[in-house]
Amino acid sequence: MSMRRTVRQPRSQGGQVLVVFALTATLLLGFAALAIDLSVGTQNRRVSQNVTDAGALAGVRDFGSFPTLAQETQAANDALVAVGRNYGWPDGWQGTLAVASGLGPWTYTAAYAGVTVQTVSPAVDTPSGSFCYLNKNCLEVTVTQSIRNSFGAYVGGQNTTVSAHSIAYHSGSGGPSNWALYSNTSVSSGNSSESIVGDVYVGAQYLPQSNGQACLGAFYLPGETNSTAHHGHITFGAPQSPPGQSLETVGYGQASPCTGHGAIQAQAPSGDCPAGASWYTNGSASICLVSPAPFEPQIAAPAITGIAPCGGTIAAGHAAGVFELAAGCTLTLDFTNGDIHCVSLVLDNGTPSAPTTVGVSNKKASVSITSYGSSGCPGYGTSTQLSLNRNFLWAAIGSSHVAFQNSSNGCGSITAVTGSLYLPSGSVSFSTNQSLEITGQAFVNSWNVQSGNHPNPIVTYSADNAVLLPEVERLAG
Repeated sequence: MSMRRTVRQPRSQGGQVLVVFALTATLLLGFAALAIDLSVGTQNRRVSQNVTDAGALAGVRDFGSFPTLAQETQAANDALVAVGRNYGWPDGWQGTLAVASGLGPWTYTAAYAGVTVQTVSPAVDTPSGSFCYLNKNCLEVTVTQSIRNSFGAYVGGQNTTVSAHSIAYHSGSGGPSNWALYSNTSVSSGNSSESIVGDVYVGAQYLPQSNGQACLGAFYLPGETNSTAHHGHITFGAPQSPPGQSLETVGYGQASPCTGHGAIQAQAPSGDCPAGASWYTNGSASICLVSPAPFEPQIAAPAITGIAPCGGTIAAGHAAGVFELAAGCTLTLDFTNGDIHCVSLVLDNGTPSAPTTVGVSNKKASVSITSYGSSGCPGYGTSTQLSLNRNFLWAAIGSSHVAFQNSSNGCGSITAVTGSLYLPSGSVSFSTNQSLEITGQAFVNSWNVQSGNHPNPIVTYSADNAVLLPEVERLAG
């Protein structure tokens, strides 16, 4: 018996290969199309970002140190013009101005060639805690455009939306900071009125002496009026302390010295707040409020010319210069034989148990000390660098164990300082019956000048005795 083997012939698989190839090719083409469109989109985003950066910088240059309404509107328009110029748009197009209120912010919008542009002056799209939050020296530009995909459209992606957003900051032309008194945490005062000629930042709260006529007032500079750019603001930080308390009541539009225990009054009119602050009300009271704290200027130290005597004194007739006081040392300003002229001090940070302290020994009714950068002193100059010599006292930010104090008791005295105090993390403390008068400005962590029923403490803002800040122009977001 014979057996026959049957051999099957393989079927042709050419059709299956073609199907697989077609599917694979479609996927590959789709991925290639998406890659090309993504690349084009990335390039357009890069171009748009460069355009918004350039527009924001072009507009923000219009800002002065404290931008006026005219500067704000001009900046918004110039930013829009710069965007169009960088996109190559022809002459003749224009934007539309919109404003939230009579005080800004000012918004220009335009649409051309599929591009929508918005410029806002001052910037509003700024996260809490960011550099430009509530900072009126910032301007923002936003660009949005819809780009038709060249290849992605065939696989379902018709258009890609590209947007860019830039924020720029300009400090102004290197002028001084606008604060007469800036206290990071609180302002305390004694049994009398405390007058600040200029703008005041009181931190989280005002702490008057528990009895008497302690009060705080802020006033215009000489020659200022309601109709001009003016000072005379009192600004609070947030949150108010203790948490949940009602807003402190401020009398606005008050030109006369404050009266009554715990009274707070500002000559600036109601609703008018300085740069960086906003008008806030809780229904029963309204204040100028800023959160986070307004920008504390970053002021460099003056050039040191000598060393202050640790545990010693500086008195009338002392050599002019800028003297460094080492960490943990104490120094006494001795006015027994007269006033002290042309002396500035740089304080190194001490420790909780050994702070670096400058004290006052004053047995006269009124004495004075002038900084090394005061007019008529060797360190005087009008350049930004030489203006650093106007710091009568200087300590670095973070130096929390430095202090300027007068702990004397008895008959009242006045210590008059011509120049600026820059102790941003330190304290100023003058005990009962001791008064401090500053012609310049003061930056401190806490301010406690008691004065008693004797001459009232006064800080008078003086641009001639304030440190000039370097001009800064940069992207900030």
